[in-house]
Amino acid sequence: MIALLLIFSPQVAFEAHDFLPDEPFFSAEAMLSVEDDSIAEVAFEQPEEGRILIEAHKYGETGITVTDGEKIYRYTIVIYDDKGVDRAKIEPVGQP
Repeated sequence: MIALLLIFSPQVAFEAHDFLPDEPFFSAEAMLSVEDDSIAEVAFEQPEEGRILIEAHKYGETGITVTDGEKIYRYTIVIYDDKGVDRAKIEPVGQP
């Protein structure tokens, strides 16, 4: 059964460049972490502009946390199929 799920599970492999919602600006020392890197890996491209690189691995949802000094920003990233096109959507969860 598990082998069949692995064979017939939709495979996702794409990269996306995006800005975090609400146009935040971070210092160069800001740290970015993702809760479930089996769904997607995320890294800053330009923290000062809030621009990130998303490397998607499978459909699903996971949390992203940015720590910049004493401020913490949380987001949810969703990797999904939009009528045959793989997409990533980022939404804020809460702000300091």
